Amino acid sequence: QLMLLEEMYRKGLRNPNATQIQNITAHLSCYGKIEGKNVFYWFQNHKARDRQKLKKKLLAQMNQQQI
Repeated sequence: QLMLLEEMYRKGLRNPNATQIQNITAHLSCYGKIEGKNVFYWFQNHKARDRQKLKKKLLAQMNQQQI
């Protein structure tokens, strides 16, 4: 399930709409129990983690430039 979600995210899917979430959930349910809210929150959390990583990276670059 995670590999499929990661692949969709890498291909540019960041904010799936309700229909997309339903389709993704239906597809992933073949591999185990999952609900639409799990898919929704996975994308939301993944975006937040990406933003945090980017912010950390930019701060590190700024600190290096100041040295």
